[in-house]
Amino acid sequence: MPGTHTQSDYLLSLLTEKEAAQLLGLSIRTLQAWRYRKEGPPFIKMSGRAIRYQRSDLIAWADHLRVVEAPHAKK
Repeated sequence: MPGTHTQSDYLLSLLTEKEAAQLLGLSIRTLQAWRYRKEGPPFIKMSGRAIRYQRSDLIAWADHLRVVEAPHAKK
């Protein structure tokens, strides 16, 4: 059925820590530091060490950081 997402589709859409870092152009250490400080994009803790990210969450988070206007330069 078109437009229907199954549980397996959801699990397949989850990115590993490495994949998420690559998508954002960041290091894995940066993502780890943000999680420790409770900053950065939302993540899913599947188990003690298994961290996953939803691609849509990463894109929405990065979009939220977009600067539309450059700040005025001080003279």
